[in-house]
Amino acid sequence: MGGKVKVKERDQWIQSEEILPPNDFTVEAVDMSNITLTDRGLENLTLVPTIKDLDISGSLITAKSFPALSKIRTLTHLTIKNLKVTPTELKEGVDLIKKENPKCEIST
Repeated sequence: MGGKVKVKERDQWIQSEEILPPNDFTVEAVDMSNITLTDRGLENLTLVPTIKDLDISGSLITAKSFPALSKIRTLTHLTIKNLKVTPTELKEGVDLIKKENPKCEIST
């Protein structure tokens, strides 16, 4: 599937599970841009309670995922460029996310 993560207390992005820290770690940023991430796959990200920064630009996410994104209350930055949604769906999705998480900065 692809993608990369940034974990707490590490500056570099990790793209392979072989180089994840051997002990418990905290995921703070996830970059799933330009990969085949779907609405179903996004549901798994909602189970990570520590994500602060998420980029799903260019993925296969649809408007169905906006309610799930609004539930990730730890997000401080969300990038959702070039999604397969209409301008109206994008506006409604951004409004929903901002309503549930007013501290989240959203890049569209």
